[in-house]
Amino acid sequence: MEILGVVEEVPIADLRAHPENATIFGDPEEDESFAALKSSIRDNGQWEPIIAKPDGTVLSGHSRLRALRLLKAPTVLVRRALVDSYREELELLIRSNTDRRQLSPRQIAFAFKRLKETAKADGGAKGKGAGRPKKGEEYSGAKPGITETRDAAAEMLGVGTDEARALETVFTTPGVPDAMKAAVDSGKLAPTTAAKAIATEKKRQGGELKEPAALAAWTEGKTEKKAPAAVSPMLAVSAHEERVAGEDKKLKAAMATLFEAYKTVDGVLSQMPLKRVLGFQDHNEYLGLIRDIAIRTWREVESVNGDTTKTTQLALVKG
Repeated sequence: MEILGVVEEVPIADLRAHPENATIFGDPEEDESFAALKSSIRDNGQWEPIIAKPDGTVLSGHSRLRALRLLKAPTVLVRRALVDSYREELELLIRSNTDRRQLSPRQIAFAFKRLKETAKADGGAKGKGAGRPKKGEEYSGAKPGITETRDAAAEMLGVGTDEARALETVFTTPGVPDAMKAAVDSGKLAPTTAAKAIATEKKRQGGELKEPAALAAWTEGKTEKKAPAAVSPMLAVSAHEERVAGEDKKLKAAMATLFEAYKTVDGVLSQMPLKRVLGFQDHNEYLGLIRDIAIRTWREVESVNGDTTKTTQLALVKG
């Protein structure tokens, strides 16, 4: 595949949307960013060229093309893409969308399905082991097997292979109720969980979903919101609030004890120096006790404040 660097200005009537785009990605106008894109093109013109095949089939830029048509633009800027196979143009179509936005589960499902189908049409992914060299033969660039094709497609779409296969099951299996698709698309229901339920129901119904009511009821049971249990006004205080209230009570009691201890220490420190009435050894023990109290107080305050620049200083009595 080659994308030419020359930018052409061509009549807008010469371009047409790729037939796969609407199937996989839906209407461009339904995208949340379409209104902003249209306003930008109206105010500033078309900055980025549309990528199209020589026959005018658009591979990248469907939203821009739709906006330009709504704005009655007579011509558009285009770069030509030369592709060697239908799979190449499908990959470019999908990559151009995945690079610009996050795909919805529904879009991933259809893109994954089409990538696999196109690979099979091109001669690859025919079955388990397809494309692998026979024993004693060297690899000659044969088409990848079905496992490699699935993995590559899922990687391109930014999901795991199991998730991609589950999404394909949910959105492309005939008979799946819309309620289940909507639940998976909105993220209320995991795709793998839904796919397992579909497989179970298909087996129960003989291999195909003839009656979607059972799956619809199952989906409702999985996604319905249960009303919270009624709480008596007398029990309105949560366990968390009760715990906080208890801790607050303990803290106030501890602060009161600390304040009483502070008053006692302050009273001792305010006394006259005792060196005159105490012997040398007793006086040193007295000073040591006060220092110990000061250090312990500083450590406690530091552990609370977490600020080593703020210290508590106690005036030591000097003889």
